[in-house]
Parts: sequence; structure tokens; C-alpha cells
Amino acid sequence: MQNGSVEGIVTTWDITSKCIGSGKNPNDCTVFEIMTSPVFTADFDTDVMEAARVMADRKISRLPIIQLGSLVGIVTFADISQAVDQFTKDVLGSWKT
Repeated sequence: MQNGSVEGIVTTWDITSKCIGSGKNPNDCTVFEIMTSPVFTADFDTDVMEAARVMADRKISRLPIIQLGSLVGIVTFADISQAVDQFTKDVLGSWKT
């Protein structure tokens, strides 16, 4: 982070496509060379569905979460899927009683 913003993010895709896929040795690649930038972020109080919309619109699978200028976490589609699954179970479970 620099000046309260995430400068880049490195995923397995970045390593595979930008380093190994280019015929480079991962030991010789720097994070700066292969990181994806700019990085789209969300505030810590962004609701789950809005985070999912941002990720789908931007075609990204990880969304860094910022609180008061600091990185506090990263949300993935798997996280969102689990949250929606739990919500669905909670709602449907309440109908059984």
C-alpha cells in the first residue's frame, strides 16, 4: 500500500501467465513486474452483493477490503458463495419450523 491505496495484487494467474508463461524463472521475477494494477477495492462496510457486483463487473476474483486507509482483508468469490449459501440455509431453515 502506498498513500492509503493498494498498488497491486499478485495471483497464481499472474505468476503463471506473466512469469512462467513468458519463459522466466519465478526466482528472477519481481512482484512489481507481474502484479495486476490498478487494483479495485471496497470499503469494509460494503455489502456482500455489492462486492459480488464489483467483482463480476470488473471480472476479478479477489477484492481487497480497505478500512481507514489500511488493507484489512481480501474477499473472494468462494467467500461470497459461502455467505450466500449460509444465508439460503438460514432462510430456508426458518421456513421448516
